[in-house]
Amino acid sequence: MKSNILFLICVSCVLISNSQSNRELDSLLNLLNKKNTDTIQLQTYRAIGDYYMYNNASKAIEYFEHAKSIAIKLNRTLDIASNYYSIGFCNLLKGKYDLSLDNYFQSVRLYEKLNDDRRLANAYLSIINVYTSNSNIVKANEYYDKANSLILARKDSDQLISLFSSKSQLYYNQSKYDSALFYLNEQYKVSNLIKDTLKTISLLSNMGLMYKKLKRNKEALEYCSNALSLLNKVNANDYYPIVYNNLGSIYSALGNYKEAKESFDKSIAYSLQIGNKGVEMENYLNLSDMYGQMKNYKSQNEFLKKYYTIKDSLFTLDSRNQMTQLEADYQLGKKNIEIVKKDADIKEQKNQRNIFIVIALATFILLSTLYYFFVRIQKKKVLLEEKNTQIQKQKTELENLNIVKDRLFSIISHDIRNPLLNIRSYLLLTENENLNTEQKAIYKNRTLYAVSQTGEMLDNLLIWANMQIKNTQTTITPINLKDCVSDIISVLQIQVDQKKISLVSSIDEILIPSDYHILSIALRNLLTNAIKFSHENQTVHIQSKIENNYLYLSIQDHGIGMNEDQIQQIYKKENISTLGTQGEKGSGLGLFLVNELLSKINTELIIKSKLNEGSQFILKIPLL
Repeated sequence: MKSNILFLICVSCVLISNSQSNRELDSLLNLLNKKNTDTIQLQTYRAIGDYYMYNNASKAIEYFEHAKSIAIKLNRTLDIASNYYSIGFCNLLKGKYDLSLDNYFQSVRLYEKLNDDRRLANAYLSIINVYTSNSNIVKANEYYDKANSLILARKDSDQLISLFSSKSQLYYNQSKYDSALFYLNEQYKVSNLIKDTLKTISLLSNMGLMYKKLKRNKEALEYCSNALSLLNKVNANDYYPIVYNNLGSIYSALGNYKEAKESFDKSIAYSLQIGNKGVEMENYLNLSDMYGQMKNYKSQNEFLKKYYTIKDSLFTLDSRNQMTQLEADYQLGKKNIEIVKKDADIKEQKNQRNIFIVIALATFILLSTLYYFFVRIQKKKVLLEEKNTQIQKQKTELENLNIVKDRLFSIISHDIRNPLLNIRSYLLLTENENLNTEQKAIYKNRTLYAVSQTGEMLDNLLIWANMQIKNTQTTITPINLKDCVSDIISVLQIQVDQKKISLVSSIDEILIPSDYHILSIALRNLLTNAIKFSHENQTVHIQSKIENNYLYLSIQDHGIGMNEDQIQQIYKKENISTLGTQGEKGSGLGLFLVNELLSKINTELIIKSKLNEGSQFILKIPLL
């Protein structure tokens, strides 16, 4: 009995807490049930669609579709276009980009027919957002140009700010932060012209964050400080949490941890004052990152816990609101309509009807409560699985970085330390007064060679480490092969002259698809190897030929050559080191690096070699 009473109290609390938010939706649903004109029905469907738009995009689409059908029936072109536009926006929120584009294009055709340039420009801006979300830069720029001509012709300042915002976001997604900053500056100019102070504050703050992204932290601090100064004049409390949070993150990047902590504290205080949980949560995450930089792991962990506590509470609140305000409100609204009908038509069944309503309501609330807890458990389960996946991914990345670290230390301790000791010894010997000029010249040349060798080794080491840590993406563009080879030969000319090697180049004048930086590094290492393992006065041949849509670039020496085991070690990407014909040392990283680089530009390495006869390294590059 006590448990039943407790349940009814809980039901009453839920109904009371949601009654105010349900009132607007109840009145709209009641309007749909009445025998109103099609025009009122059209407006009501749109109003309900707007109500659900940001909470439940799928349900909003249902109501916009109803509104569109009525608009088609009434031949109201503007309303048809507006509903297409709203459906496109809802599909964008759902991530269904193809449906979003289809509806936006339908609205564009109708706005063009109506010569409604303002709404047409807004549709173009929305299409830019879809293409930007899909990283389709060409199409995004195409519609940017269309929107630009309309907005400039209309001289609409608000739309101009939105246009520049779209362009800024487009460049930001391409990591072109300088260009993104340029369009932020353009927005800032327009907001100053129309004297929109709050927009100016927001833009100054965003520009500060963009300068931070560019690692220009002093300029970032200046812009955020200007935003704060302007904000102090208008005293808009809603903006203080964001501006102080941005200031804190910039101070943290500058290493000014005291000022950063003060800014974060102010941001949290304002967030608590206005109830902005999102910014409060962001502050705790930034504080956690700051204490991580300071290696204060205890404080880092404390703020990270606060971050997840708020995040979990917001998640729970969102789930409850979605359940009670979307589904329960809609179903309760329908039930109320049924009650009104029965009250008008069958008054004699009043007692039976009331009993039925109480039972139905209690059953519905019970099922809704059970469903709510089921969804909550399922979402927590998904979140836990996602966190476990993320932890496993981070573990794998740390293991890979550890391998890179070990290899770096191994090479530095064995293959770079020894040449540096040799350089030191040579330099000390050159100061020996008992040595004649010829001997000093010999030691000087040896010192220069050791410096060149160590520099080359460091270049390869840094390139390889950068590839492993950053996983840099390649950029395939047309490259003039002859110019590329000529550049490499000029760089290696000193080594060629020192060893009295003859380089014979026979390269076609042709453009090939490749990454210039990667191809240059690979060729430089292959040519260095050819010089290293050639004897004095020998010739190294560099030639190219085209066959079956492939370019074959060959580097052939007539030096010491390799056996089959050594060739297989290169194919297996094992780093091996062999002395050159004049005792030149290496880290074994050259050919290992070449193999990894070529795999990034879809180029195959073919090796032909015989001991004491020389080696031929062939790059097989696809031309299509």
